[in-house]
Amino acid sequence: MQKNIFIPAIVCVLAFSVLARAADGPKLIGEKAIMDLSEKKIAYRFNKGVSSMRLSPDGRKLLYFRRASYKTKRADGKERTSQGVKAVLRDLKTGKETPLPIPALYDEEYSAAWLSMTVFDPSSKTIIAPVGLDGNKNGLMDEMSEKCVAGLYDIASGKLTKLKIEANLILPAFSPDGKTLMVMGALGPETPSELFIRVSPADNIKFRELTQMGLPRNICPTADLMVLLLFTEGQKPAPGNCVVYDLKTDTAKTELAGQDQAESLMKNNPQWTADGRYIYHVVLKKENRNGVRHRETLTRIYDVHSAQETGILSGLTPIGPGPGKNSMVLVRREKAPNPRIDPQIYLHMRDDKSPDGKLHPLGDKSILPVSTQGKWLLFIREDADGKEEACLAEITVRQ
Repeated sequence: MQKNIFIPAIVCVLAFSVLARAADGPKLIGEKAIMDLSEKKIAYRFNKGVSSMRLSPDGRKLLYFRRASYKTKRADGKERTSQGVKAVLRDLKTGKETPLPIPALYDEEYSAAWLSMTVFDPSSKTIIAPVGLDGNKNGLMDEMSEKCVAGLYDIASGKLTKLKIEANLILPAFSPDGKTLMVMGALGPETPSELFIRVSPADNIKFRELTQMGLPRNICPTADLMVLLLFTEGQKPAPGNCVVYDLKTDTAKTELAGQDQAESLMKNNPQWTADGRYIYHVVLKKENRNGVRHRETLTRIYDVHSAQETGILSGLTPIGPGPGKNSMVLVRREKAPNPRIDPQIYLHMRDDKSPDGKLHPLGDKSILPVSTQGKWLLFIREDADGKEEACLAEITVRQ
């Protein structure tokens, strides 16, 4: 009879232990809505919202785009209405919005390609941006008829400094440490031989041109390395393989293990972990199964230190580095095993117990990640009525 007294106590201890273990691991805390997305002019749906907004490193400002109409003239002299997207900087504390003093970009793919890179310096004081040379003064960089340059926008003073690099299309970026400026330019429509990539120290601007052609992706946070997306040869070039490129020596160090790349350039955006050790990059696995064509999205993980692949994640694509040295936030791009309950967002992280990494679910299935910034996750939440808001939350890791 006496030993039965201990049974309820044992059950309570076990229950507490299970709950404690469930509470361990990464969580989203302190969620707050920062912008109502019900206004139709806010451009955020392209590429499922990914790279449609960018948070400043200090977490105080949000860079996003608004749609607008602009008057322009066709080659025959007739006037027409063109659509563009205007860059706007929003102060998250006061709600004040400041349109950047640059012409609107001509489409959402261009804006998302720019925001997929590092557009703020680490101090959150400067933005690097493509600046259209608005010859007809209509407020829009007219596609392929007006050139543009790279520009540095000082947030405090509102001053815009134009750099002496001109092309039909410009994609500029900082390195994550702010020490390097990188500019990709296209001198003509969609021809890889007419691309150039130039880099310069940020504190003494003097650009030099790299010898390799390709689409630059993110720069390593801790070394002078960059992931470069090559192009296949042919009349209509397609994305090829990614290489790790050494900016100092101007050489490709190694080619990442690859299969077919995603057809859309916007889905080819490899991400570095904060310590610069791991690269998460997306490939497509295509095969025939019993006569049926099957395609699977894979994220492959490359260890720069050991020069080896350390893992493959199926159905997930990287959004950006998470908190700590070597974690990564990923979003499920393919149908979830159980779409009713499976979340959209995961944190892949390594520790002493799981050196190869472990997937931890974040949030619930109603949120869609946009970008990361240190410990911050910027995402879109949709409620039961279909209303969407841009939200911010902190990723915390509980041991």
